Amino acid sequence: MSRAAANGILSAKTTARQMSRASSGRYPLFVAAATIIIVLLCTLFYLWSRLIVVSLGYEIAKANKERVDLMADAQRLKFEALSLKSPQRIEAIALDKLGLVYPKREQVIMVK
Repeated sequence: MSRAAANGILSAKTTARQMSRASSGRYPLFVAAATIIIVLLCTLFYLWSRLIVVSLGYEIAKANKERVDLMADAQRLKFEALSLKSPQRIEAIALDKLGLVYPKREQVIMVK
């Protein structure tokens, strides 16, 4: 083998080693950066999902409170409607405010 050929092979090997060292120096940095990005993305996704869960919990609590309030209002309105429909109240309004009186016996006509 000639010295020039040996130098050519040697320089090719040296260049290959230098490239592998350079790329191997970048590779761990790339892996570390990719790992950090993946961990960061997973953490952000986890925090976002927890935020959504907490937000939905507050909405559920608010809806339950509103439902309880509406049920109480509905119950109160039912009692109020029953009291407004009572015959004693209607009779009192007819006698006091409207001035109505019960008919006398001679004013009642029986239809056969």
